Amino acid sequence: MGEMQDRMVIVTGASGGIGRETAFRFASAGAAVVLVARDVGALEEAAQEVEARGGMDEEAYTAFLEHSASTHLLGRVGRPEEVAELIYFLASPRAGWITGVTIPIDGGRAETCAR
Repeated sequence: MGEMQDRMVIVTGASGGIGRETAFRFASAGAAVVLVARDVGALEEAAQEVEARGGMDEEAYTAFLEHSASTHLLGRVGRPEEVAELIYFLASPRAGWITGVTIPIDGGRAETCAR
């Protein structure tokens, strides 16, 4: 595919402008691209174009998830709600004392995989 094969990228603001073009660039390089935006209609159009430019179709994405689960320490991929819970916590007053830190939310994968 390309130099971004086996990579997954989350692009915010993907329904237009820089975000949309960034999504296209990653998709054409072979990355699995997750699009995020507020304009659902424009987001759906962008998703269709990303897929046409080289993004994963449903079958390839399913195979990617199965492979990821089989190679992951926990034996599964992360769920969106697990990421959402961390985001919610960090945005809440309970995280008021947390500053300037990177929090990996990968189920330990970064600690167990050779780079």
